[in-house]
Amino acid sequence: MTRSLFALGLVAIAATIGMAGSARAQPAPADLVKQLAPTGQLRVAVLMVTYFAVTDKTSGELTGVVPDLGRELARRLGVPVQLIKFDNPIAVIDAFKSGSVDVTFIGITADRVAAEVQRRL
Repeated sequence: MTRSLFALGLVAIAATIGMAGSARAQPAPADLVKQLAPTGQLRVAVLMVTYFAVTDKTSGELTGVVPDLGRELARRLGVPVQLIKFDNPIAVIDAFKSGSVDVTFIGITADRVAAEVQRRL
């Protein structure tokens, strides 16, 4: 299961990079859309860590790098986006295992950086 999730993540990244290179928007290939958004909408897992995403207090809308990337990928695929909040990485992994999300965008968290620095000391 992990290998297929990793492969799907690589496909999403390649698709995003590939589509970013074209000056004029072209429709995404139907097979790619079906793989990344099998329900007809792109369900993006959003880890609610302040440097990834926050909820705008006025509008209630998610803002930040992960919601922005999710919206842009959905736009380029030509499908609606559904941003789904998660409080921890394990919940995101469980959502992938259950098939309730399609993609996410992750980076190293501050606590992991601190742990790695401590490990190397």
